[in-house]
Amino acid sequence: MTRNSPPPDAPTDDSALPTELSDPTELADSPTVDYREHTAVHDDGNYCEADVAGRTVVGLTDEDGAVLLHVNRERSAALLPNGKVQSDEDWLAAGRRAAEELTGLAVRIDGPRLVRRVEHVVDGADEPQATTHHLVVEASPEAGRPNRPQPTVPAEQADEWEAGWFDSVPVEPNGGLHVDDVRLFVD
Repeated sequence: MTRNSPPPDAPTDDSALPTELSDPTELADSPTVDYREHTAVHDDGNYCEADVAGRTVVGLTDEDGAVLLHVNRERSAALLPNGKVQSDEDWLAAGRRAAEELTGLAVRIDGPRLVRRVEHVVDGADEPQATTHHLVVEASPEAGRPNRPQPTVPAEQADEWEAGWFDSVPVEPNGGLHVDDVRLFVD
């Protein structure tokens, strides 16, 4: 199920934005948050979200509308900063933490953009193994920082990945949910 994106004239009053979020399904009926469902088929039960509540994905944009991406040109991958969320963790705090750890930048979460319910199915199984959620949020560099601060990549990823601000997708991506998330912020 996919609901249309919020109308362009939807209210953007900062006081209406949540400051904490313990359950992204609370946003499923919000007129300003897109809701989608997806089924992910895995070869076995050892997949990246096997023991977590889900993932917060952060669309970090600057004042000019450029989005911060982690890019691996060899793999044709462009990803928004994101991190796993534990069952007892606040989803917005997890997104802020992940973005700051992955980019070295202090960020402000500006609000939720999309909630995706993901049913994880092991190939050949009759029933889904688990259900997680992805929360995609809009964010910006923390106030008082340069408009386009230089992002970094964690040292253990520096040989394969680069981080930068982009107005378009810098590689021809292979497809997948991460591409859908990037396209929410760039064409």
